[in-house]
Amino acid sequence: MRYRRRTVLSGLAAGAVGVAGCSGDQSPDGTDGGTPAESTPSIGDVTGTWQTAGGPTNQANRLEGVSGSGPEPPFTRVWSDGDINTGFNLIGPSGRFYNHDSSSQSGGITVVDAATGSEEWSTSIDDGSDAIGRPLWVDGDAVICSYGAVSPSDGSRLWERVNTDRFRGQCADATGLYGQGFDAGQPKPVRKRGIDGGQQRWSYDPSEVQSARPTFVADGRLFARGRVEGDEVTLTLDAETGRDPRIFDSGAPGAVDDRFYYLRGGGSLSAVDPDSGETAWDVATEPYNFVVGDERFYYLDRSAGHVLAREKASGDELWSLSTGLQDVAFLFGAGERIYVSGTQGGGTSDGSLTLQTTALTPSGEQAWSTDGFIAQFVTEQAVYGSTIQSNSPVMGGYVPQSE
Repeated sequence: MRYRRRTVLSGLAAGAVGVAGCSGDQSPDGTDGGTPAESTPSIGDVTGTWQTAGGPTNQANRLEGVSGSGPEPPFTRVWSDGDINTGFNLIGPSGRFYNHDSSSQSGGITVVDAATGSEEWSTSIDDGSDAIGRPLWVDGDAVICSYGAVSPSDGSRLWERVNTDRFRGQCADATGLYGQGFDAGQPKPVRKRGIDGGQQRWSYDPSEVQSARPTFVADGRLFARGRVEGDEVTLTLDAETGRDPRIFDSGAPGAVDDRFYYLRGGGSLSAVDPDSGETAWDVATEPYNFVVGDERFYYLDRSAGHVLAREKASGDELWSLSTGLQDVAFLFGAGERIYVSGTQGGGTSDGSLTLQTTALTPSGEQAWSTDGFIAQFVTEQAVYGSTIQSNSPVMGGYVPQSE
């Protein structure tokens, strides 16, 4: 069992010949996945937001504003678009994809109506001081990007960096953009720029922490990963003021609530009390990725090739289920379902793989499974995912077939 999320995603995004050896078309054929639709049915108004933009957050791999069990197969593909990158998407509150050209850090942004797949506006691929970077956060007022902000309605520039402003944003929330200042290529203070106009809100020089890189904001605190005397640490700051620094003798946690949850590559998963620094529990496992719930969380175990559920309070295992996948691309939650998607097969003479998505209940039962596409996120109305057509990756929106 191999888990290579970035390998799978980079292959899709780059338009590779299939996925790790896929051959032919992988578009749904109507049996499980669905068939391309001419004009009906439609997705309708899209609700739910996807704000993670490729990095761990307090709500890692969860959609806000989604409830219930979600759409179920058989599916019909309502629209498809081979130009949408599968790796860096956000869905905003207005029901739009904010898609970044990941071929370069300065790639342009294309905005697509998530209900119809039609392009609404795009920004050009820029260079140097004009670069806007990739989208990190979107709401009704602004699309916050690595190097500035654009209007969510038409892509016009709201603010951007200037030639003398050596700043690169690395994460964002509803109040601002967090990143590092640079001088002669060396990381300098951690800074926050406000959403309104991009003015600097605060600057903190972590002299005791080298290369403090902001990673996410949770419960009103900014988490930054850095090093002290060669050892990896986590620096947290009050996100509003940049004050009250706290340093934890470990890397950035995979999830945060009243505890920090760490996925350790050496083969363990632990929960740490952020006030005392004491470890509440530690279990031997090969953790990979998180879905955070109210009382439990779900993750992939590399060595066993299973999805596991554990109680957050005690760390006790609740259930374990084999994925049956050779490569897992995504694990995420939406409403009352946990979704795992990826590829299976590859042992045949032609080396072909099957694209598959499976939905699980919180109790570990399989709600449904369908072939033909790799789901990336789900709203109440539709499933969004990638398939292969004519050896090229294609993103699409899928809804349940009409009876």
